[in-house]
Amino acid sequence: QQLAKIDSLIDIICKNGNFSGSILIGQKDSVLYSRSCGYSNIKAKDLNTDTTSFQLASVSKQFTAVAILQLYEQGKLNLTDHVTDYLPSFPYPNITIHQMLVHRSGLPNYHYLCDRKPMRNDLYFSNQQIVADLIESNARAYFTPNRKFQYSNTGYAVLATIVESVSGLKFESYLETHIFK
Repeated sequence: QQLAKIDSLIDIICKNGNFSGSILIGQKDSVLYSRSCGYSNIKAKDLNTDTTSFQLASVSKQFTAVAILQLYEQGKLNLTDHVTDYLPSFPYPNITIHQMLVHRSGLPNYHYLCDRKPMRNDLYFSNQQIVADLIESNARAYFTPNRKFQYSNTGYAVLATIVESVSGLKFESYLETHIFK
């Protein structure tokens, strides 16, 4: 009965165009409810399915932070290290790992930088592409690091790139090996 209520609610949300994505409700090893609606590509009218890949956005930030803190615990980096210690051509020399973790870096929003560029082969920009675009763009920081709080997806893309640089693993492989397994 609860699942029927959920399905009815999802019907309304999907029909109004207020949601495009996939929903999964699970308990232990069982899938209790699964549904997809909307489009993975609006122009091509490709529907979302249970195998559609999505950017995880803020859901992945806690995993990025855990990876950074694991590397810190292993003595492979310090939170006070500058990004340029790991990414030498990074154009913001005074930004530390800690400032990115707590959203106080002042980094520009990569969405605005990437919106000006044509998509490459993928549907989404990789963390490496985001860092490369930051380097290439010469965009000014929004403010001096540690001056104020501003939520930053850019900082977490850079942190994921640092995880790769320090660990020698692709970010996904690092997470799989050191967190999920």
